[in-house]
Amino acid sequence: MKRLLLFTLLLTTVYLFQSTSALAQGASLDTRALREDYRRLQSQLADLLEAHNALKGQLSKLRSEVRLLRAETSTKD
Repeated sequence: MKRLLLFTLLLTTVYLFQSTSALAQGASLDTRALREDYRRLQSQLADLLEAHNALKGQLSKLRSEVRLLRAETSTKD
């Protein structure tokens, strides 16, 4: 009876350690995936910011061209 109890206790302990290590490994995989997603989103954000700044520059140039054209048309009239 004592041996059965010890054997059961041993199996339970082994099972708990295995499930804990499996959970820890799953958590580390989740953490790695989250870090990769974070890096990817940071890269996309940097690309969007660069494109936004380029568009702002183009808009500024177009506005100045419109001002020049309006000034030319107002002097012709």
